[in-house]
Amino acid sequence: MAETSGGCSSAEPLPPAKTPTTNNNNNNEDKKIVVIGDSPRGAVRFVRKSLENTGNSLVNRAFYDNDTTETEYTRNLDDNIEILSQEAENLEAKFKKTEERLVQYGPIFDPERFVEQQTKTEATDDKDLGVNISPCKRFFKLNEEIGRGSFKTVFRGFDAHNGVDVAWCELLDKKVNKIERQRFKEEADMLKNLQHPNIVRFYNCWEETVGKRKNIVLVTELMLSGTLKAYLRRFKKINPKVLKSWCRQILKGLSFLHSRTPPIIHRDLKCDNIFITGTTGSVKIGDLGLATLKNRSFAKSVIGTPEFMAPEMYEEHYDEGVDVYAFGMCMLEMSTSEYPYSECSGPAQIYKKVTSGIKPASLEKVENPEVREIIESCIQVKKEERPSCKDLLN
Repeated sequence: MAETSGGCSSAEPLPPAKTPTTNNNNNNEDKKIVVIGDSPRGAVRFVRKSLENTGNSLVNRAFYDNDTTETEYTRNLDDNIEILSQEAENLEAKFKKTEERLVQYGPIFDPERFVEQQTKTEATDDKDLGVNISPCKRFFKLNEEIGRGSFKTVFRGFDAHNGVDVAWCELLDKKVNKIERQRFKEEADMLKNLQHPNIVRFYNCWEETVGKRKNIVLVTELMLSGTLKAYLRRFKKINPKVLKSWCRQILKGLSFLHSRTPPIIHRDLKCDNIFITGTTGSVKIGDLGLATLKNRSFAKSVIGTPEFMAPEMYEEHYDEGVDVYAFGMCMLEMSTSEYPYSECSGPAQIYKKVTSGIKPASLEKVENPEVREIIESCIQVKKEERPSCKDLLN
């Protein structure tokens, strides 16, 4: 080893690094490049060659991307069967609701049932069709009867001005004479101006010709919750608190009528024409079409229900005191759920008891002393001894 200047021996130079040689043949045997087809999607796949395989056998065993081995084919087939089974279950669940909807027409489709359903639908739609119209073009009569009385039929109507349903009442000609018809005309303008929370609203009145008949038509507020009579028939007894509330409301309505100039007399007040508003629990006096204007100091005409008629009504000379008498009978019926003078066999026997001052037998069934006292004061034979509605409210 030669020494360098400075006393240091120079290191023997390192041998040059060996450059690894590339054996192209070996590489080609370890890896072979196979080009899949000439199409643009041709992919390059590297397939390792095992020691046993030659280049030619490798090419023969190469497969395309969309080829599968027998094992893969079997597995994929099982997967497809499972997928198809799942899809079949999904379809069955999906169409089950549709099948259930079709059951209403039969297992698959029943033409007769379908026609029946269509007929019902058309019948319902027909109710919404206007079958008549008022002379003022404001009110429409609909093809739906909602009530029938001894001399009137009530249909559902529509008020085009206010956009609300109304009651279209037709009074049969055979039950209304010329005098009564004329009275209805005279009262119409007066009744249209009445607005009170305890009075059923009266909108209009006119006469119409149907064939050879002449009917009177009344349009009023629509009351569908029923009457006090229907309530008593269903529930038999009224809670004392409710009784007090309803009686005060009836008195307020009567007081309003009696305070008009001239006073308005209902003349046929009873539980059958006092209506309940179901949503609010309020009551309203209805059937004002039979009200009579008090002319001078008395009214002439006997119209009413015997059980609720004051003695003076039979004499055809009366004032608003007859409504107080009728209110007393209404209060009696509400307290006992029994029609006044139900012990009588007919109007003649009722008339005899009323004019003789004999009280209804049901009065003995009133348990509340205060209620009984009010009833007795209202049904006094002499009208001068009865309190006014205003007195009862105070």
